[in-house]
Amino acid sequence: MRKFFLGLIILFFLYTSYYILNTSTVPVFATSQSSLSDYNKQYDLYRQNYASYITSKNKWLTYRTLDSNQEALTNGKIFLKQRVTVVISYLNMLKQRVQEASGFEAEEKNLIFSKLNVEQTWLFDHLLKYDSAATLNDLERLSGQFEDRYTSVIQYISLQTAGEILYNKQRTQN
Repeated sequence: MRKFFLGLIILFFLYTSYYILNTSTVPVFATSQSSLSDYNKQYDLYRQNYASYITSKNKWLTYRTLDSNQEALTNGKIFLKQRVTVVISYLNMLKQRVQEASGFEAEEKNLIFSKLNVEQTWLFDHLLKYDSAATLNDLERLSGQFEDRYTSVIQYISLQTAGEILYNKQRTQN
C-alpha cells in the first residue's frame, strides 16, 4: 500500500511539473528545460530499477539462496538510491522554475530556496546511508526513514512550492 501511495505521489509530481513548466506565459529558459529533462530521465531510471528490484526480490522470496539475497540487496540499493535521486531532481526543477518565474519577491525566493535546500541536504545525506546497508532489513529501515520524511515534510514543501508558483503565475497575469 505504501508503494502504491508513493507511486501516486510521484505521478502527481509529474503532472504538476508538466503543468507548471508547460503553461507558463514567461519564456522557459534552458535551465528549466534541462531540469525537466533531467527529472524525466531520473524518473525513467527509477521505473527500470524498480522493475529489476521487484524481479530480484521475488527471486529471493522464491529460492531463499545467498546469491538471490545478494542480488536483491544490490538491486534494492540501486532502486532506493534512484528513488531519492528522483526527488532531488524534482526539487531542483522546482528551484529552477521559481528562479525563472516572475512575480516572486527576493525574500519569497530566498525562503523557498532555503526550505528546498534543507530538504535536499537531508536527501543527499540519506542517499549516502544506502551504501552501508548490509541486509535487506537495513534497506527496509532506510526506506522507512525516507518515506516518513517524504510524507511528513518533503511532500508538503514540494506541493507548497508548486502552489506558490501557480499563485504567482496567476497573480502576474492579472
